[in-house]
Amino acid sequence: FVKSEKHASFSWFHNEVDKFCKVTEGSIILISGLTGVGIDMFVQNVIRHNLKADSKVIYFNLKESSTTIVNSMISPECCVKTSAIRTGTLTADEWNRIAETATALEKASLILEPYNSNGISMVPYFLSAIRNGNSDIVVLDDLDGLCIDSTASLNSFMYELRNAAIQSGAIVFILVDLNETHKRMDKRPLLTDEPI
Repeated sequence: FVKSEKHASFSWFHNEVDKFCKVTEGSIILISGLTGVGIDMFVQNVIRHNLKADSKVIYFNLKESSTTIVNSMISPECCVKTSAIRTGTLTADEWNRIAETATALEKASLILEPYNSNGISMVPYFLSAIRNGNSDIVVLDDLDGLCIDSTASLNSFMYELRNAAIQSGAIVFILVDLNETHKRMDKRPLLTDEPI
């Protein structure tokens, strides 16, 4: 990865991962996993460390509030449980650590785009943010939150996304929650099973 004048160098901040998983400008990285396994926490950790290295980040949080995202990013940095931050049951020392971490995060180049609850597609706005946001990293936390309604629309979106990322040089993270399929104890096929 060669650092350009436009973008900060990206790092996973894990030596082993940085060795075998190089990320170049204009990359699109899909992070997927079953709901609840922590893919958002993994990406937030990477984002947090890149913010400390002066990266500019736009974070589209399409499934949670901005407060929840900020609390998730502050918690591991200051070694305070997220549940304690939510409930406000903190010691004086924990409040001080949170205040220091929040001040540092406030000074970082982080833009949090809010949760979209009205069902309107954010595709044009998201693509515009990649093209014109002058950011090093753009995160889309929940692909389903874009309200893309067909395979053709998804294909068109991915084509436009690739072009926007290449043109801007931004690294784009897309998070996708996978639904867990229920497994039957009885392995015999049923008429409702899809053909292989």
